[in-house]
Amino acid sequence: MNTEFNRRIALKMLASLMASAALSGCTSSQRESDCKNYQFAHFNAPNSDALKLTPVWDMHAHFFNATDLLTVQYIMGPVLNDYLGNSFPFTRVLLTRVASGILGVLLNKKEQIQASEELKWLNSSVACSPGAEYGKVSKEFFDVVSEEDHQKSLTTNREAPGMSFNALLNASARELQGGFEKSNKLRFQQNPEIEFTEDTILNAIVGNSIYEQQKGLKSRFRSYSRCPDDPGFFSRIFAFAGRALVRRSTNIQDYYDRYSREPLYNGAGVRHVMNIGCDFDFFLSDIGKLSFPHNQAISPIKDQIAVNEKLWEHTNGFAIPVLGVNPYKAFYDDDYCAQVDGALARGVYKGVKLYPSIGYSVTGKLRSKLHDFKFQGKGITELQLQKGINKLLDIVQNRKGYVTSHTTYSKGAESGAEALADSKYWGEVLKERPDLRVNFGHMGDTADRISDSWRTGFLDLMLKYDNVYADFGYHEYANYTKLKSDLQFLKNYQGMDSNKLFQRITYGSDWFMISKDKGANAYLCSTITNFRKAITENLLDEKDYQGVFYGNASQFLTGRGAIDV
Repeated sequence: MNTEFNRRIALKMLASLMASAALSGCTSSQRESDCKNYQFAHFNAPNSDALKLTPVWDMHAHFFNATDLLTVQYIMGPVLNDYLGNSFPFTRVLLTRVASGILGVLLNKKEQIQASEELKWLNSSVACSPGAEYGKVSKEFFDVVSEEDHQKSLTTNREAPGMSFNALLNASARELQGGFEKSNKLRFQQNPEIEFTEDTILNAIVGNSIYEQQKGLKSRFRSYSRCPDDPGFFSRIFAFAGRALVRRSTNIQDYYDRYSREPLYNGAGVRHVMNIGCDFDFFLSDIGKLSFPHNQAISPIKDQIAVNEKLWEHTNGFAIPVLGVNPYKAFYDDDYCAQVDGALARGVYKGVKLYPSIGYSVTGKLRSKLHDFKFQGKGITELQLQKGINKLLDIVQNRKGYVTSHTTYSKGAESGAEALADSKYWGEVLKERPDLRVNFGHMGDTADRISDSWRTGFLDLMLKYDNVYADFGYHEYANYTKLKSDLQFLKNYQGMDSNKLFQRITYGSDWFMISKDKGANAYLCSTITNFRKAITENLLDEKDYQGVFYGNASQFLTGRGAIDV
């Protein structure tokens, strides 16, 4: 089943959704909110024994929603391409239906989750109960999908695109057979029939908590052997959809409740979290095209900045925003650059994020299919793109900010586009801007190729420049064998630069993005557990451990050691 066929399916389904959006069963205007005042209280001072209470700084998390990021394009582009390729036809159609379901809900409630409306809501001094908000979204998604099923039942199409959502979900489960790799399929055991209900989105979001309750894990500090399971592919997809359709503050509160309100997993709790924005306009707009009223669905950058600054205040500095920036917009729009400059000047925003692997290098190269592509009537040349990037980097350096760069090897918008995220391009930039602070998201390559030249290129820059760091967001360190191999390699690779790499690496979760790795809740637990085990095997010491989970991030952001808030 090719990509063009999936796009035609999506367009057909969207027409049905647009027609049904006004139905009373799908309408959610002025939805009631079960909200209450909420306190974002921080931890007391860390215990002197670093292994009893770990203050964690999460350097890689996302709290956007569907009015910030084109979530439909993301699912129809990178998710389909990265995970499925041209295989798994039922799963491809399922993801298309999920994307259409997101659109259907967003059409009804976009006014309530846009940044300008959330800013008004935050200024009213209320914060929401995440469970209640997720529950409402779960029902709304179910209603939209059910109405779509009803429309399909009026046709005679019984092929995959015309199947009911529930039937398609189970067909996908049988098709995947427990995973995307052949080795996983060999271990597959038939799962019970999946039932799509009003609570499917809600259960996907709180799935780990339900698992823990079923297993009777009630102790505040869980033992090493009691990390929750990976919630699985479908839970991650549905949780992504649900979180994209609520306020940013709802997701921040949920994260805080899980990781910070009471320290979890042997005392590990997040004390600061980076709130990373995304801006994929133009670069993903040629992927998974859907006839959606784009300008009516997005939150302008000015509003996004304002609401995230308010969220930083609302959370007492717990959620520190990072601004996803777009060199395409920077070239064409001086006001866009002024907004970026103003955000860094005020100081709540400490830095920006670039996503080269979606279609551009930081030196201005452009992926092939974008050379002739026009977005809202405008295309861009490589020279223009380079000017846009340099405008952004000038702002960052002038305001003494930093750049986080997405470096994941495989997250390309088209085959081969990921090569534009290569470290060699950052080498050229740093040669011209040696004082630029850079953080490599995902620490280069998340694939199982530790000695690959792709990874070592980033490591070389970290060893060469004191102002270059990396976070290991979703880096498979929930697997102790992988962690042990990596730590030994890092120790050997840095040579005489004693522990220099360990002083440049930070923890990151990539919450709540789709990932092939463990669910974020399980990931924090397993990672903390495995790093502590590595200490007992002399792969690193307690100082390195504290640096990776807290001190290195503070040093990167301030240049003066750990922040204590």
